[in-house]
Amino acid sequence: MDFSSHSLYGGAITADIPNSFRDVSTFRPEIPDNQEVFVSDLEELLVIEILEPLDHLTDKTAAPWYLLNLFEESGGILSESTTTPNTVLPTVQSLHDSNHAVFLVDGKSNLQYSALVLLRLKDHNCDILFSISKSEANNDEIQTWKAFLARIISSFHLLDANLFT
Repeated sequence: MDFSSHSLYGGAITADIPNSFRDVSTFRPEIPDNQEVFVSDLEELLVIEILEPLDHLTDKTAAPWYLLNLFEESGGILSESTTTPNTVLPTVQSLHDSNHAVFLVDGKSNLQYSALVLLRLKDHNCDILFSISKSEANNDEIQTWKAFLARIISSFHLLDANLFT
């Protein structure tokens, strides 16, 4: 799988995105400002979303909560989920001096399969979600998504922290 560096949020962030994913904003301009959305020919949806962290969510509970919320927003009911320990995820090299945490969770509902990485930027008081979803997926596809998300996280570069002010 080939990746290319993409400029996100007006150039404030860069990250590697699989070449098989197209920027949805090029043909659907009504994408919210806090989201970057990509779609593959296999109907996989990659969404990068900046959110204010919710006070009631701890580092341990945040990623599973966001996955549950993702399913509920699409009308689905969570039927299975798996949280990957933080120790197996790549570090975000560009954030080595900041207070951040990375979590991976995947799961399925009655409507879709999803894998989600939560990047908590505590110094900037925000959560960034990286999710890949599809209506039907097998275990090999989900493992591929996890590798995609790991690559995206490892290539993540925050170039302009004013994005969060």
